[in-house]
Amino acid sequence: MVVNDESGISISSVFSPDSRAETVRIFSTSNSSLPSGLGSATDFIRGKSTGVGNQAQDLEFTNTFGGETYYIMRGIGEPTSSRDEKALLSVSNANSIYNLKSFRVSGSQSSSLSASQGQIYQPTLETDRRIMSQSVQVKLNGLELISADNQIGFTSGFDYFVSSSLKEVVIRKRQSDNSGFTLKNTDFVTILFQSEIT
Repeated sequence: MVVNDESGISISSVFSPDSRAETVRIFSTSNSSLPSGLGSATDFIRGKSTGVGNQAQDLEFTNTFGGETYYIMRGIGEPTSSRDEKALLSVSNANSIYNLKSFRVSGSQSSSLSASQGQIYQPTLETDRRIMSQSVQVKLNGLELISADNQIGFTSGFDYFVSSSLKEVVIRKRQSDNSGFTLKNTDFVTILFQSEIT
């Protein structure tokens, strides 16, 4: 049996039934019929070390020998930041990012029912996560409240907004333009949102 790989190396294997021995020879050939310019399988998936030492932590995917990296499979299973655009997502990581999370509290659980600007709520977030702008929905006793399109920061005429830190949702107190709601202890607030890596 003779095997030619993409680099032009041939592997020859001869099995001898009498001695039950197999002889393997590896040699180079210049007349390979395979297309030139292709790398071996390991050139399309490269191990990459992100720290001290030589142990590969990530896998980089390309389509040519020594070529540009198209995707990266992180050893930690998720992107390192919101700018890590080539990283692949695991199913569990995708679920934690893209599935809507639900945070339901009573009016009395606000840390600032008496604040002049509004009632502040802090949804539960995983470490290194924040609320994704434009993903927030707020319901008060089942009634959906209204926010500005980008949702970040105070905007008059709307019921709620997301803090600039993207960690809190603020329901405005009742305003003269009839926006906002002054919550009671017996009210229930449901906050739906997606999270993103900080």
